[in-house]
Amino acid sequence: MSNKEVMKLKYLSFILLIIGLFLISYGVYHLDDKDTNQINPNLESNDFNNNEEFRDYLWIINSRYYLYLYSDNTFSLYLNDSNHNDNYSLGTYEVYSGNDAITYISEDLSTYGVTREMLLQNIDDYRKQTNDPDILKHFYALSLNHQYVLIDGEKSFWKPTPYYGYYFNNYNSTFVNMNNNDFNNFVRLEKLYDEKFLPEHFVESFPLKQVHYSYD
Repeated sequence: MSNKEVMKLKYLSFILLIIGLFLISYGVYHLDDKDTNQINPNLESNDFNNNEEFRDYLWIINSRYYLYLYSDNTFSLYLNDSNHNDNYSLGTYEVYSGNDAITYISEDLSTYGVTREMLLQNIDDYRKQTNDPDILKHFYALSLNHQYVLIDGEKSFWKPTPYYGYYFNNYNSTFVNMNNNDFNNFVRLEKLYDEKFLPEHFVESFPLKQVHYSYD
């Protein structure tokens, strides 16, 4: 084999090596990209029974509001937990997780303008931050439907308050109040074991009728 042929062979080997390295690096990059953008939108939230993480518990919101979520989907919310006879709201609540939460927010609460695509992007971004492939099961929607509100001894009116966010067993969680887009810190305190903490004059008339709001 002549020197010229040897040089051509070395040159061809070099070119093939460069092409091979390029293809390997391209494949690794896009494999990683595919992995980090993968999300399972068909995950069934009911498989996890996550709604039970909310029911029958006392919660504190922003270190000042005490929210009792009873097992029959009624609630009482107190501005001062030492006085249950003034500055409170009574009503019913709805809680959803996973795909059910996405559907509830994007369809039942469609007037808020939060679409399914926006929620899936939010969930995917949070999945990348937490490196949790099952992040969808930690995604919740909670709506408080205020039916009786008493502030400083006077009856008042509060429109329903919908929230969405992420909850991880017993950790502090941040939920967005969809009425004003403020972030609210939720902390689960203790299980209620079906006991209710109500104003004295509401003991006989509670629970209230469950109402589903579509906000349309």
